[in-house]
Amino acid sequence: MKTIGAPLLTGSAMLVAAFLAGCGNMDHQDNVRPFAPSNHFANGASARPAPAHAVARGSPAPDDSAATGQKDGVPLAKIPLRLTRELLERGQVEFNAFCSACHGEDGYGNGIVV
Repeated sequence: MKTIGAPLLTGSAMLVAAFLAGCGNMDHQDNVRPFAPSNHFANGASARPAPAHAVARGSPAPDDSAATGQKDGVPLAKIPLRLTRELLERGQVEFNAFCSACHGEDGYGNGIVV
């Protein structure tokens, strides 16, 4: 029976050494606070402003009528989504997760925070 202990141990040691060698650059990263001056960009800023019309990932667009309740600045007369059981159940889950602590599960403002 052939032993593979020494090559396996050597290979494992080399892998661990390579992994640990890559961690050293974490010690040398700049930690720039938001809006703090920096020499990274020519104007001394530490970050760039978001491009025009940029929307954060997962956020609705600023003109999304389903999120704002408005179309061209005018309040909507009708709900812009088709009401389905799935939509109502999702709304209930969202309300219970984010709103019910203050507003209560019935919406009357008697949540556990109040």
